[in-house]
Amino acid sequence: TSTDSADALELAGERSHDLLNAAEDALKVCVKSIENDSKGLIPTLERLRGDISVSTDDIDALISEWNTLARKHSISPYALPSCHSSLKSEIDGNVEARLLLPKAQKDEEAALVVFQDICLKLSTARQAVADELSQSVSHRLPSLGMEGSEFKVQLHACVRQCTESSAYFKDSTIGLDSVDFLLQHLGNAAEIEGENVRRPKQRGGKIETIASAGEKARILLAIETDLPGSVGASCGSFVQGSLEKTNPLCPDAWLQLEEGKNPDTCSFDEFPPPIAVLYDEIDSHVGGRAAVALAKLLSDQTRFLHVSNEDPGKIKSRGQVISITHSPSVAAIADRHIVIQKCRSQEEDGLMVVPVFVSTVDGSSRRRELARMASGDLASTEAEIFADALIRDGLLHREGKQL
Repeated sequence: TSTDSADALELAGERSHDLLNAAEDALKVCVKSIENDSKGLIPTLERLRGDISVSTDDIDALISEWNTLARKHSISPYALPSCHSSLKSEIDGNVEARLLLPKAQKDEEAALVVFQDICLKLSTARQAVADELSQSVSHRLPSLGMEGSEFKVQLHACVRQCTESSAYFKDSTIGLDSVDFLLQHLGNAAEIEGENVRRPKQRGGKIETIASAGEKARILLAIETDLPGSVGASCGSFVQGSLEKTNPLCPDAWLQLEEGKNPDTCSFDEFPPPIAVLYDEIDSHVGGRAAVALAKLLSDQTRFLHVSNEDPGKIKSRGQVISITHSPSVAAIADRHIVIQKCRSQEEDGLMVVPVFVSTVDGSSRRRELARMASGDLASTEAEIFADALIRDGLLHREGKQL
């Protein structure tokens, strides 16, 4: 056994010696290839370095700058080529935009000229409407119990140009035209001191400061009569926004469905939403013919011309007027008469309570209520005959507006 082990060890040593000799020979060949062979590594590198004009120090500086640039853009040095391509594309795009800029500036100048012309035409059209409305409302005021009063719509042009951004982004002064509604009362003639002529007394100013609540309401009614839809237009944007939130597909879909139309094709401009207007004793200090004329205008305001597919030319109700009144002429022409009655106070659970009863009257009960409004408890028979005449006149007026 000892002999066998010695033989194996000797054999392994000889093999290792042979391998080391082979490795030594390979290293000699490798050294010769690197240093002495004309095609070796060192001779080849020396030849290549001779062909390069950049020194080793220059290469080191370039590598340092490359790493610095990578840190500046917070990217890997290996990603610098793709970053360079992106930036170059962006620069090339900006150059193209600069080439297109002169034409865009000319187009802008031409569009501004057109816009200024449209603004001027709009202001002119507004002035024409203001003059016409002033004349028509003033002509209507005497029939509403405002004899000797004159209404005027006064436009004020702004010094700004329509091309200035301040005309559209300055809170309360937005736009180029501002408007004042004026009311002028002409009194009895009076002698002017130092002159031998007599001129009518005048008292007037802006409606919001000079007119009473009843006068404001009557003027609003006259404006709505001469310029139908003005009340709806004044709050149209709010109503449209509210309806679109409720039904974004079609704010006026209920009307479209009623007419058998497709809700997808509805138009807010073609079918504005119904508007409710509340008048609180618009007929105060008004009686006789003025009260009758006022009542008919209130009735007319609730009707909007809409051509029905089934009944062309029919006028359908598109608005609602609620009038709080003590005038039988106004109450008689209404489509619906609601009586609100306050009774004597009474005590409930230690508190004084005033009961209020609300009821709708029609037929004979409406006739009796109109008679009471007209004469109280006096001449009830004659008052009911008068109430019948009022109801009949109101019905004829409403039916006449629906022909």
